[in-house]
Amino acid sequence: FSEAGLYDKCFYASSDRGWLLGIQAVSEYGNSDPRFFFSLKTDRAHKATSIHSNFRYVPNQWVHVAVTYDGVYMKLFINGAQIGVSREQSGDIFSHLTKKCKVLMIGGNALNHNYRGAVERLGLWRQARSQRVIIRDMQGHEDLDDLPHLVIRETFEHLGRKWLTVKDGSFPQPEKEGVGRYGFSGSGGVENP
Repeated sequence: FSEAGLYDKCFYASSDRGWLLGIQAVSEYGNSDPRFFFSLKTDRAHKATSIHSNFRYVPNQWVHVAVTYDGVYMKLFINGAQIGVSREQSGDIFSHLTKKCKVLMIGGNALNHNYRGAVERLGLWRQARSQRVIIRDMQGHEDLDDLPHLVIRETFEHLGRKWLTVKDGSFPQPEKEGVGRYGFSGSGGVENP
């Protein structure tokens, strides 16, 4: 399943161009061993690199997931802990010619990969965040000096103002999940053009 990804829509047939964060079965026995993953293919790479968490995804449990890429290291963090790292990719994710050809998709993609679950919020930054900053953000702290590097912070309260539906024309529906936690759930997918 895919949860969120930033794709090169100029070459949309290449589904691995850009980055992808999600949940994927890593076992050859079907969906019996789902794990969080971060996949990345830079502009000049011949193939994508994926990092998987070292433990199973547990349904109906809130998890803070963060990924970073600084041009050399790609990293996966779960609940503030660095779970995986790779140096197999390097350089810019998108070429200078296609920098404006990006689409951010959440909840699924046009290739019929859907995410069934809830997302409380999303943050996308222009630069890789340190583990310390990821933990502070996870705990609700915000550093005003970091705001110029913020590309998008989304709580999904007003989906129709910023997002387009990809599949069936309906937006995922907000759900109350525990004490004071809202998320959106559904199996459609939304895109920020």
